[in-house]
Amino acid sequence: MGRKQTSQAALEALPLPGPSALVAKILNNKGGGNYEVALPNTVHSATVSMPQKFRNVVWVKRGSYVLVELGGEESRAARVDGEILHVLMPDQVKHIKNQGLWPSEFMANGHASGSPTAVEASREVQSGSEDSDNDDDLFVNTNRRVETDNESDDE
Repeated sequence: MGRKQTSQAALEALPLPGPSALVAKILNNKGGGNYEVALPNTVHSATVSMPQKFRNVVWVKRGSYVLVELGGEESRAARVDGEILHVLMPDQVKHIKNQGLWPSEFMANGHASGSPTAVEASREVQSGSEDSDNDDDLFVNTNRRVETDNESDDE
């Protein structure tokens, strides 16, 4: 499967967790295509690998959700506990929740904890645009000298 087909399949598929596939939350990128994930019903984290076909096609960040399959003895020898089967997009997370298969450990205030969905982010942007007079939340570049009105008048 080529890059275009892989990315299209990752966006359009509606995977569901099953007996071998678990929903996990990305905690940390360990490098080399390996990620530390939090699993439901456990206190410990696991290390999973991203298959080569997904690398440089689908990116994940801390707080993202993935479907993982934990391996047996052969994965322990490689110091990896399992493999990422699918990176879950907001629509796919919503589908899993509608099916009633979302782990309760990842629920907070009625929605998935972690990064907000695209709909929630757009609502925040829209609500923030109404109050555009406030410049306190703008990014300040600390690498530049801040000129005050007194300095610019002197020149």
